[in-house]
Amino acid sequence: MLLHRKLSLICPILVSNLIFLAACSQPIERLSYRGVPKEPIPQSFKIQFEANELSSEGSRAALKVKTEEVLASVGCELDSMEPIVWSEDVMSQALASTLHVKTKGCSPSKEKLDETLRAFSEVDSVVSVEAEAVLRSSIVENDPGKKQQDYLRAISRDAACDTVTATGQEVIVAVIDSGVDATHPDLMPNFKTDASGKVIGANFVGKGSRSQPDEDWNDQNGHGTHVAGIIAAVSNNGIGVSGVAGCANVKIMPVRVMGPDGSGSSIEIDRGIQWAMAHGANVINLSLGSNAAFRSRQTSHPNALFDEAVSRNVVVFAAAGKRESGTSMASPVAAAAYALALSSSALKQKPAQITVENALLKAVGSQSLNSADVLSSGVISTVNLAKILAAAKPAAPIVEQPLAEEPAPALPSQEEPNREDVEPAPLAEGSLSFRGLESGMSWTKGERITVEGWPKGKTAQVRLYWVSSVSPRPFSFVTLDRSNLSLDGLAVTTEKSYLLYGDGILVSEAVDASGNTVATAQVAIKGL
Repeated sequence: MLLHRKLSLICPILVSNLIFLAACSQPIERLSYRGVPKEPIPQSFKIQFEANELSSEGSRAALKVKTEEVLASVGCELDSMEPIVWSEDVMSQALASTLHVKTKGCSPSKEKLDETLRAFSEVDSVVSVEAEAVLRSSIVENDPGKKQQDYLRAISRDAACDTVTATGQEVIVAVIDSGVDATHPDLMPNFKTDASGKVIGANFVGKGSRSQPDEDWNDQNGHGTHVAGIIAAVSNNGIGVSGVAGCANVKIMPVRVMGPDGSGSSIEIDRGIQWAMAHGANVINLSLGSNAAFRSRQTSHPNALFDEAVSRNVVVFAAAGKRESGTSMASPVAAAAYALALSSSALKQKPAQITVENALLKAVGSQSLNSADVLSSGVISTVNLAKILAAAKPAAPIVEQPLAEEPAPALPSQEEPNREDVEPAPLAEGSLSFRGLESGMSWTKGERITVEGWPKGKTAQVRLYWVSSVSPRPFSFVTLDRSNLSLDGLAVTTEKSYLLYGDGILVSEAVDASGNTVATAQVAIKGL
C-alpha cells in the first residue's frame, strides 16, 4: 500500500533559560512502511515523484533511467511508465506528478512486491508509492419500508427534513461504487442530470490508468444501488425506503469503479474519485476497502487526491472497516446526513473543510451505546448539524490557476530541512497558537503542524522550532509562507508530517519581511 517520507525532526536543548535548536542525532526514517495489500494487482504501482523530476524532457528521461536501476536492483524490468489520465478540470501539480509504473520479468509474489516497495521507498525523488490493489465491497440485503429504518430516528432525520424548503441548495453526492441501477423507480428522480436531462455519471471499470471512462455506469452487482438508496431514495412516493436525504435537494452522481463481483482496481477507483470532483460533486461516498495488515501505525500518509478534495471543500465519507457487519452502509448514512444538513442550512457557499469537520464533531451527541457492540463517540444529530452549518462562515472561493509549463521548484526534502542558523527571537506576546496541541500532550506519530492566527498585513513567514535537550546547533526546521495559508487566510500548515524526539518545546515565530518578530507561540510536548 502507501509509503511516504517523514522527517526525523530536529531536537532541542534548554540551557540557562535560553532556547537553542539543533538537528536530531537519531537516524532519519525516510519513508513509513505499511506493508502490502491483501490483493495486489501484480507488478503495478502508483508512484508520486517530486515535481522537478518531470519538469523537462531531460529530467523525465533521467527519472526513467533511475526507475530502471531501482527495478534492476530487485531483479525486475520496467514494462511501462506513464502519467495517469485525470480529468483536466481538477489537476494539481501533485496529481500531474503521479505515474503508473508497470514491471515485468520478476516474480508476482508478495515477497517480491515487498522488496520492490522497499526499493522505491529509498529513492530521493519518490514522494509516495503504493501497489495497485483490488478493493472490495460487501453486499447487505436491503429491508424495505421506512418503519424498519431505525437509523432515521436515531439521527433525527425527520426533524431535519421539516426544515427543508423548496429553495434548498442542491448538493451532489458521488457514489463511487459498483454503479447504480439506472431504472430504479426510487432513485431515477434524484439522479444528477445536465441541461438536456442526461444523467451525469461514468464507468471506469477496465479503463486502467489511461483509457477514457464511458457512460455504462449501470449497476451489475447491487451494492452501489443499495448505497444510493440509503443516501437519496425518493421520500413520500410509496415505493421502497426513504433515503436519509431523500426529502432534500440532494442528487446522486453514479460513478462505477467495481465490477459484477464487487471488486475494483485502486487506480481506477482513484480516477473515479477525481472525475467526480471535476464534475461538481460536493460529497463523495466510499463504501469499499481492502483487508491488509500494516507494519506500523501511521495515519498521516500524504495523498495528492484527497489533498485536492480538501482544497476544494469536497467532503469524503468512507467505510471505517469490518467489525462483524461492517460499515459499508454506515458510511452513506453519515454522508447523506451531512448532505441533508448542508442542503437545509441555506448556506449560499459550501463551508470550508475544517468547518465541516468541527461541525460534524459538535453534532455528535452522547448516547448510551454498548461498547461491546460498537466503538463510537455517539450518534450524529442531523438537525443539530444543519443548525451548526447554518451559523458557519462559507469557504473562500477557489481561484483556478492553470499549471505552469515549468513547475515550481521542489520543496527541500525532509531529510535536508530548511536550515536557518538563528536563534528564535525572545518570546513576545502575540495571537499565534497551535491547532489541536496543548501543553503536556504526547507526540505519538508523524503529524502535520498547523499554526493559527496569522497576523494579517504584517507577517511574511512563520518559522517553527523544536527545542529539547539533544541538540547542539540552532536552526528553524521549517519556514511557512503565504503559499501555506488556509483558504480563510488565518492558518498555515506544514506540507509534510513530522516526528518530535525527546521532551521539549514546539515554538512558532511570525516574522515580517525584515525578519522582525511579529508574534510567537510555544507549547510543551512529550516527544518520542
